Amino acid sequence: MRTPFERFRDFHANLHPLLRAGLWLVVIAGIAAVAGRPAYREFKVWRAKTHLENARQALDAGRPAEAREYTFAAIALSPQNFTAIPLLAESMEALNDPRAADIARILLGHPEASDTDRLMGFRIMAEDAPLATVGAAWHFLGPDRQNQAEFRIAFVRRLIEQTQFQEAAMLLQEGGTRGQSPALDVER
Repeated sequence: MRTPFERFRDFHANLHPLLRAGLWLVVIAGIAAVAGRPAYREFKVWRAKTHLENARQALDAGRPAEAREYTFAAIALSPQNFTAIPLLAESMEALNDPRAADIARILLGHPEASDTDRLMGFRIMAEDAPLATVGAAWHFLGPDRQNQAEFRIAFVRRLIEQTQFQEAAMLLQEGGTRGQSPALDVER
């Protein structure tokens, strides 16, 4: 009785040389595809990080359009990478892009966002979004962030821009009754 290895060897020896070469190419291509997927995924993550570093440098150098393009490229390569979203919001805000408020909404609701990210998102929304949307975002923040002076100041500024002086005064007064100083620095 012949072993499976001997049967395969005989089968392989009896094949036409071109078919034999084709068979080995298919086997090698299959192995490369299976082994190459994780490597390609890691390459994409590395390339996305490089784009984000370039975006940060472009923002620091005062080139927001270039930073936005680098950030879009990073998001295309690694969509699950949250660190691109604050950079994108910052660059879009610097360019007065109307989509900045949409990106800011992502910052407000993302579970990985820090308070600094949420503050940046709320400030962008307070400047660009309709007042009703800003009000909804204000209530979404919750009492902990509503008590922080930076969030409150951003909302008060928007209310004053929209000549909602009574609501702005109530908001400032409410901040004073919750243990904060009622005299907030609104000029910042």
